[in-house]
Amino acid sequence: MLKYTNTKKLLPKGIVMEQKNYPPTWDCESLAKPLTWDDINAIPVAHEGMSEDELRDICWDFMHYQLNFAWKPNSPILIRADKDLYQPQHVYAGMPYVSSTFSNLYQLMEEWYDEKTGIMDTLSMGDRAGTILGNQCSADSFWGWARVSNTIIWGGTAYINPPRGARYLGQRLNEVYNAPPFSAPNSLADISTVELCRAVTPEGMYEAYAMVKKADGLVTGTNAHVMMVAGPADIKRDENGKILGTSTITVQHQTTGMRSIGVQENGVFIYLAPGYESCYTFDYLIEKGYLPFTIPELCGEKPVSPVKLEIPELPAKATPGQLLTEMFGSNYVFSDLKLVFRDKEGNLIKKEHYPLNLAKTFRKKEITLEELGADPAAWEALCGKETRVEFYARTSNGEVHTLYKGRLV
Repeated sequence: MLKYTNTKKLLPKGIVMEQKNYPPTWDCESLAKPLTWDDINAIPVAHEGMSEDELRDICWDFMHYQLNFAWKPNSPILIRADKDLYQPQHVYAGMPYVSSTFSNLYQLMEEWYDEKTGIMDTLSMGDRAGTILGNQCSADSFWGWARVSNTIIWGGTAYINPPRGARYLGQRLNEVYNAPPFSAPNSLADISTVELCRAVTPEGMYEAYAMVKKADGLVTGTNAHVMMVAGPADIKRDENGKILGTSTITVQHQTTGMRSIGVQENGVFIYLAPGYESCYTFDYLIEKGYLPFTIPELCGEKPVSPVKLEIPELPAKATPGQLLTEMFGSNYVFSDLKLVFRDKEGNLIKKEHYPLNLAKTFRKKEITLEELGADPAAWEALCGKETRVEFYARTSNGEVHTLYKGRLV
């Protein structure tokens, strides 16, 4: 049995306090269960024949797992950006907030996480725990949208704009955004999105917010944050049918701080990031400068593209230098890469895993192993022994591809 704490006291600033059924989907029983590969693989790979609703579910579901998967550290760790100490005796749901990291579930599942016990090997992470385990708002949501889109190319929140794949909602919002003094800036950091919302007028922003659907987004340049929308807005109208500012949108988003939401009978606390599911009024969103947007694959502007790989022609027997320096490409962002080394009988020697989770590799569609920090000296030691090497890449849509199979010479 799990006992709920008083969740109303835990609501972050700005969340609608009067919502009677808050939190809508906090379920401590499910949050305490370890995430499995079967759970992740149950999210389908997007393809052109899917309906809009199916594509929106894929984006939402993948991000949702990043925000609520259960894990227990096997040693105390301090995530400095979060200023929280994570203790082995408790269960945590979702990734801690770290502003400079772009992690995703695949990295954690491949290297650090035991899907049977939910134990996260923080002991082996050591001082790197923050860059391995943490995430930021734009990356958490990006990996959700990148499950269906090869159009979006933004990194931080300042670049969630039309040239990089965002499509702002609302006729009035788009008119004001493209006209002076705002004039479609290269970066949202170049303008005040609060002033933009004011220039659109409350009525114009209400109309824009009323257009959102599941897996659309809300971004503020002024406050540098992005959120993914849970579904259509809960629209309230006055006696004349006009939309009111007390209308609300429910979202999920990566936020700082883990908060206790329940305790098991054995004294184990369940901690959850408060952005797991939040609800905001239209007026609050205007006050903070949030712009509603969608992406081309979710609004019918562009069909989902199949993965296209650019694989160099490598010999069946390749040198470490050839494998390290050749460029591999894709029309989708690479999520992570994996190398498997086997002896001549096929027995496993070792695996090397390369997540693209840092600023210099995040959103990469072309990559070399050299860029990712592969160690040529370790490879040289395997040469001349008929060592087999297998090279795999996962693209952001969830597919795993074989890039090379051969021998080291």
